[in-house]
Amino acid sequence: MNKILLALGCFVLNYSLFAAITSPPAERGLAKELNVRSFYKLNENLIAVASIEIKDPSFDQQQRSYNLGSRYSLSENFKLSLFLGYVQNQKHNDNWVKENGLWHWNNENNKRDYNIAPEVSYRNLIRDLVYEFKMRYVLSRQFNEQNAFLKGNLIYNTSPLWTFILSNETKFSLSNNEKTFQENWSYFSPYYKLNNQIQMGPTFGYFKRFWTTSAIHKQLRTDAYLARDSAVSLGLNVNFYLN
Repeated sequence: MNKILLALGCFVLNYSLFAAITSPPAERGLAKELNVRSFYKLNENLIAVASIEIKDPSFDQQQRSYNLGSRYSLSENFKLSLFLGYVQNQKHNDNWVKENGLWHWNNENNKRDYNIAPEVSYRNLIRDLVYEFKMRYVLSRQFNEQNAFLKGNLIYNTSPLWTFILSNETKFSLSNNEKTFQENWSYFSPYYKLNNQIQMGPTFGYFKRFWTTSAIHKQLRTDAYLARDSAVSLGLNVNFYLN
């Protein structure tokens, strides 16, 4: 009888250890962000673009990205762009690791990555409403990731001073990932024109992000997971227009 109880106890203990949470927690919270962009008109068809984006979810590490590129007008409606990017502290799917018996997100405070991103965009009018579609392909150098970003904007100018933009952007993984749909952002951004060079305003949004089974998890276990982060986003947009 004692042997049976001992065996049963070992089974329960092993099962509880195996059943312990080994996937990332479903994080929810408030995300703060700052977006600063500068546009310099080189000629009638070519514009140089520089941007800094800082995102700081309360449950995540602060991510900073810097982009430099140019946008060329093929016609009144179509534009081609090319950007070079530098990213700090970006968390990746395989950063979910096990150390000293515990699963956790690996510290990425010193992680840096470079990317190149061609983009094509189309813009047109429906009466007073401007609609815009953008498709960007991002190739990461260090992590050899390939992602596509699809973005739609609705732009409405209520006066010479106020512009309202409603945006939705989705990230798709083109690499060998268990889930193609990775992230989605929705934003509402009112802009106020301070003068001919500066336009700024708050931004309100919501985002969700999915994490699939990390490489370490696949090596150590036979099960899989799909975790999701979500957050309300509050931030500030500042645009500079230089000639």
